Order: sequence, then C-alpha cells, then structure tokens
Amino acid sequence: MVWAEADLEHCWHALGRMTDDVSWRLMPLGRAGGIRFQAGLRMPQGLEAIVAVFPSPAGAALPRLPEGAGFDVIRIESEDLGDPGEAIALVRSAEGDIGIFETMAIDVLRTVEHALPQPEAGLRQVFVRRVKGWQDFMARGVLRPLSPEAQVGLFGELIMLEALCKGPLGARDAFAAWVGPRHAAQDFHVLAGAVEVKSTTSASGFAAKINSIEQLDSDRDPTWLCAMRFAEDDGGATLPEAVERLRESAACAQVGQEFEAGVIFSGYRDDHAHHYGRRLRLSQERCFQVTEAFPSLKRAALSPAVTSARYVLDLDHVNAPSADRDAMFQQLGVL
Repeated sequence: MVWAEADLEHCWHALGRMTDDVSWRLMPLGRAGGIRFQAGLRMPQGLEAIVAVFPSPAGAALPRLPEGAGFDVIRIESEDLGDPGEAIALVRSAEGDIGIFETMAIDVLRTVEHALPQPEAGLRQVFVRRVKGWQDFMARGVLRPLSPEAQVGLFGELIMLEALCKGPLGARDAFAAWVGPRHAAQDFHVLAGAVEVKSTTSASGFAAKINSIEQLDSDRDPTWLCAMRFAEDDGGATLPEAVERLRESAACAQVGQEFEAGVIFSGYRDDHAHHYGRRLRLSQERCFQVTEAFPSLKRAALSPAVTSARYVLDLDHVNAPSADRDAMFQQLGVL
C-alpha cells in the first residue's frame, strides 16, 4: 500500500467539497493484501472516517468489534459501499478530537500495512487488535505523567530510534521499525532481526526487566539486547527535547503521525513536558547478541505448563561478550 500521510487529509478535504446526497462519501486510499482501505465522510454530519473493506465470503464474520471511545466502529451496508465485501468504518464521533482521530486512523492503517505479508485472516486480527488498543487508550482518559523509570526507558528507545534514522536504514524505515508501541515483544524490528533496549540511571547494578519469555527468546534473527546507562548531566538532553528532534525527522520523512502514535502509546503527552526536566547523557552502551549461551529463559527449556513469565537480569553480571552499536547494526544488516 503506497500512500503518504497527507493523502488521508487531502481525501477528506476533497470529499468535503462534494455535493452528492448520499449516506457515505468514499475515496480509495490503498490496499494491504486483500484488504481495501478508503477515506470517507459520514453524512450528513460530515464526520471523518477510514473504511476497511474485507473480501469476506458469506458467513465469514469479523471478530467481535470493540465499542467506541472518541470514535465509533460501525459496519457499512453493501448498498452504501457500492461494491462487494464486508466493510468496517472507524468514524470520528461528534465530540472526538480531529487531531487524535487522524493520528489513530493513520496508525491503524500503518499497523496493518507493517503486518504484511500475513494472510487476510491475520490482517483482520491485527486491525481489530489495534482498534481495540486505541479504544482502551482513549477510555483511560487523562494519563498521569510517566514515572522516572518509564521516562528513562522511553529516552533510551528514542536514542536508538534517532541512531537508526541517521544510519543507512533511513528515517522512514527506522520509524516503521519502532514496533514496541504496537505491542511487539521487542522495541525494534530491524529487517529480519530485533533490538530490545533497556535503560538505567543507576551507577551500579543494571536491573533489566524482561517482560515476557518471547522478548529475548525470539524467532527473529539476530536478536540483540542494547543496555544504555544514562547519567544526569546539564550538558545532556531532556525527554521533550528528544521527542522534538524526532518529530522534525519524522515530519521530513512524512511519517509524523506514525511517530506521534508511537509517542502516545508510550505514555508521553506534551502537557506533561514540564515534569520531564532531567537532562540525561548516555554514559555507557553495551550491545549483547542473544545467543543460546546468553542467560535468558528459553521456551524450549521450559515446561509446557509455564505459559508466561517475567524476570529481571542484572546486566552488570552477565558473563557474555558485548559489542558497540556499529557492530550490532552491521550484524543486523543496516551497515
């Protein structure tokens, strides 16, 4: 599906200039696998929408759809659609914020696009899960500021994202590689490999929380764990400064809304920026390739009765060779 973020807004504007008396105004936007996406306006209110058209055979119903929160999720009847298929529309509610809705719409489209080349059934599940994720997020209402630990964690991910943007991978692919906010097991999927970033401000000891068995026991190859230690330093950067730098890069790469969605799902809000005044400088970085010898839980070595697990690794006591970032990037195939 080849499209730019600005295309969606342009389609909405074009649809708004039409004068036909119909329930839905629709314009093709792109295709992901067998799923067709359209920009739409729901009339007569003129509410912005995106529509996913699934080429479903009779009786192959979509999973149960979540209820709306800031936007509505509705089925479009075939007579309104104008072509065969099962159509699901995400429609901004009358009180919904257009900026948040546009970010959400683009994020849902990109999430499905990045899930290719999964078959249609898998893409359906990706679509519904991401919609549900946004509705859960909106239903939570006002978010609290990030904890100090979460601030450092996000700061480390943004440092890695910035490094990928500046490297041969290129900004557009680098932002697509940041999959942690899409609930992937790792923070980054880089080509066939993966990178999990762990960050600390502790001067001694590095307690890395591993949130699932799959985080380090991954089918992606190679999988790397990057340990970043930060020190508070007046010459360092604040979290809002790191966000703004990447916003500029994302805007230049025409993926500003995609980055915005990642920031939102990471719990960052601009109106909390005054809470994030710490200036951090990267004082140490070690990259570990997660091989069979690396100390981590392996699914194959666990009893089938163990269905999930979280654990803590002290990375200062890991007896495994480490590499620098360039060596990691080279092994991942981006240098």
